[in-house]
Amino acid sequence: MTRQDADKLMRNLMEAHGLTRLGWTCVFDERPVSRFGQCRTIEKQIGLSLKLVVLNNEDAVRDTILHEIAHALDTVRHGRHSGHGPRWKAICREIGANPRCYYSESVVTPVTKPRKLSPIRIGRCQRCATEYPRRRVMATSCGKCSKTYDPTNLLIWS
Repeated sequence: MTRQDADKLMRNLMEAHGLTRLGWTCVFDERPVSRFGQCRTIEKQIGLSLKLVVLNNEDAVRDTILHEIAHALDTVRHGRHSGHGPRWKAICREIGANPRCYYSESVVTPVTKPRKLSPIRIGRCQRCATEYPRRRVMATSCGKCSKTYDPTNLLIWS
């Protein structure tokens, strides 16, 4: 879907649900690929990921817009939004959105570079020699020897 078509669709849906006259606006976010849309209640904005908009069809974009409109309506009606709880789900059903938290598997996402993982390091307890494989080295003590953080018995990392 093109940016222009998505912008027109978003404006029409926001107008149809009364958000435009309440000062809500729509924006396109250039960078995100892990979230399709976002409702910013303080700024009164609904944002869409431009990268995901151009990769997907009108149905996926429409459902995302309605998802975010449901968050906005929840805020308008109740003073704050309820996340993805029962109240939000009821509003989704009312306006024709699919009441799910994340976009479906059918949404096309861009190919991203694989993340470079840190090497696995081994932390060893000084008392009982229990080993803890971790990718991130941190100042922590053995869970078997102490149920709370014990700075006198820190793991030794190799």
